[in-house]
Amino acid sequence: MTKKIASILGLCLFSFLLASPVMADYNNPSSGLQIVVNKEIKSPLDPNWHDNLGSDNAFAANDFIEFRIIVKNTGNSDLTNIQLSDQLPPYIVSIFDPGVYNSSNQTIKWSIDRLTPGEENNFLIKTEVREPFELPNSGTFCNIFNTIYVTDDQNVNDSDSAQFCINPKVLGAKLPETGSPLVTGALIATSLLGLGFVGRKFGRGELFS
Repeated sequence: MTKKIASILGLCLFSFLLASPVMADYNNPSSGLQIVVNKEIKSPLDPNWHDNLGSDNAFAANDFIEFRIIVKNTGNSDLTNIQLSDQLPPYIVSIFDPGVYNSSNQTIKWSIDRLTPGEENNFLIKTEVREPFELPNSGTFCNIFNTIYVTDDQNVNDSDSAQFCINPKVLGAKLPETGSPLVTGALIATSLLGLGFVGRKFGRGELFS
């Protein structure tokens, strides 16, 4: 009886594996299709690019923030119809970007027609920190992520984010209470988004580099 149950379970598992869809993945070299995206941020204190910035490099209200995106085909086959979507946090607005900026959902979208093996494309996004009254009245806050997602027509995909901090630093300005619906909602949204990428940056060894 035990052997019969084991046999049935084995057949069910085998059938499930056969029925499961096969999807290309950027970290599966055997597929020949691989893509890697890297998001970097420029420090307000030096001209260098960084994967993340800590509180000692905090931006103030109305500061300009520059991001660089590097997309590379690391496989041995062409990648085509690559779609890019950059998700801005709620505390900044785009003032220069390579695509179409939608201010209602804070996304920038554009595409790359083709990347040959070893080829990479670089893109620049310039943003501005919002007005003091649009920022949380909580001093320096750092759970802020700007995230880029890329995928091609074979579902080869990758994503990366850059973390940074903001301190309004405006004396005498009246800032909203942190308990207001707008600010509370923004903090919750960025906190949830950030949890998914801290582990990824840690795994890449990019935290505050």
